[in-house]
Amino acid sequence: VFRDGKITTGTAIFANGDRYEGSFDTTRKIGTPSGRGLFIFANGDRYEGEFLGGQPLGEGTFTRADGTRCQGTFFNQGLDGEGTCIYPSGLRYEGELRGGVPHGVGTIIEDGKRFPGTFRNGQREEF
Repeated sequence: VFRDGKITTGTAIFANGDRYEGSFDTTRKIGTPSGRGLFIFANGDRYEGEFLGGQPLGEGTFTRADGTRCQGTFFNQGLDGEGTCIYPSGLRYEGELRGGVPHGVGTIIEDGKRFPGTFRNGQREEF
């Protein structure tokens, strides 16, 4: 959809196979993802949520091609923030994320049992 000669909503397909569907910032010459949208990565991963200046910013859901689903508040393209991840195995993680994986303080929940700890690059640190 165009307004005053600029795209406001629509689909952008990138040379690498990535695709964005949603709202665009109309204050720029070339539309930049802004507002609510869906970004589908060429590898099958998806991010649906809020964008600002072309980057995820705010509430959203990141779903990996393997079925892992992380929902939370993200503040950049690296999907850093705080959220909850549910893995195909049923395992659940609640806490800090970096790059869409557990990193920082969080809790693993498995079969109703809670295992709090510190995580680095998706792995629980042992003390």
